[in-house]
Amino acid sequence: MIFAISEENGLEHYRIYPKSIDHHKFNEYLDELYVENKHDNIAIFLDNLKVHLKHEVTMKLNELDIESI
Repeated sequence: MIFAISEENGLEHYRIYPKSIDHHKFNEYLDELYVENKHDNIAIFLDNLKVHLKHEVTMKLNELDIESI
């Protein structure tokens, strides 16, 4: 499960996957989150999950101007 929350709206966007996700699915989620937030500034908290450390994810975060914390 991946989810986004905000102070204003609570639970905003989520996806439930039957198995673990790869960087392709995570990047798709980031694209959806970006569109749903109408391109507002986004900060995302990431742990050291392997998929979060992939170069492709870092590139996607930079492309969408999403700050990772």
